[in-house]
Amino acid sequence: MSNHYQGNNRELVALDAFIALTRAADAMQNAAFSRAPLPKEISMTQFEILEALLHREPLTQSEVGKKILKTKGNISYTLDKLVELGYVQRRVCDEDRRERLIELTSAGRKLIGEYFPHLAHSFAVASLELDEFELKLLAGLAKRLGHGAAHHAASSQAAPLTGNEPSEKQN
Repeated sequence: MSNHYQGNNRELVALDAFIALTRAADAMQNAAFSRAPLPKEISMTQFEILEALLHREPLTQSEVGKKILKTKGNISYTLDKLVELGYVQRRVCDEDRRERLIELTSAGRKLIGEYFPHLAHSFAVASLELDEFELKLLAGLAKRLGHGAAHHAASSQAAPLTGNEPSEKQN
């Protein structure tokens, strides 16, 4: 990492990790999608919604937003387009009539069901630098880091860093 920022060691290591993770994720995504380009009629956000529904349908609009890391309002337009394309449908939730459930139509299930295995294979090829153990370890560490970051972002007051936090923490 460049020495332009003269922070403490914890800050420098955290920045280096963030940059490495971001670049690795971008490189992996670019490699996978170059081998398995999205179907021409859908955007990346539309794909993310279809993929979330493939594994967890039906979902409310809020749940879809949480799965793809976008707010409920940000996906309204995208869902409208997917409805127009005939890939998803909205229906009233029986338990709470104010909620709308989003689910795949047969056309949407066919599109994402046929495409997803190609993309999964492309991600497997893009990750050949690591063996399966290393991939599982990386996934676990990334999830732990993400959950921890979300927890710290939600805490009302950030404690000052001493640079020794990870070595003091016992798992």
